[in-house]
Amino acid sequence: MINRAARNTELLRTGYNAFASGNMVALNELFHPDIVWHAQRLGVLGGDHQGWPAVLKFFADSMELTRGTFAIEVLEILANDDSAAAVVRSTGRRGEATLDDRQVHVFRLENERVVEVWQYVGDGVAAATFWS
Repeated sequence: MINRAARNTELLRTGYNAFASGNMVALNELFHPDIVWHAQRLGVLGGDHQGWPAVLKFFADSMELTRGTFAIEVLEILANDDSAAAVVRSTGRRGEATLDDRQVHVFRLENERVVEVWQYVGDGVAAATFWS
């Protein structure tokens, strides 16, 4: 039997792979309907995105604003029984502007579903400028 920390790591890897491939059905299964995604220092994308439809729009807007160039590379996942943190590299282009930012996403999970995410950008000024 797999332990919960290892399972949470597996769930996050599956989720990031689903995002990268545009598999919103898989993400819908991972994220609780009442999820809250806290995004700070992200210009027009910033704020608390409450509920799966709002988080889905947040994802769609990030792709639309970057004309599909937005990507996340998972560098490391740290997990325990109830939460996990992913160190990621977020990249994208908006016109002449580029984003290349190391971030940390902190996930709270319940019953193998993500119920809350806190997104911390590495360079808040650069990220806010890019998404403004």
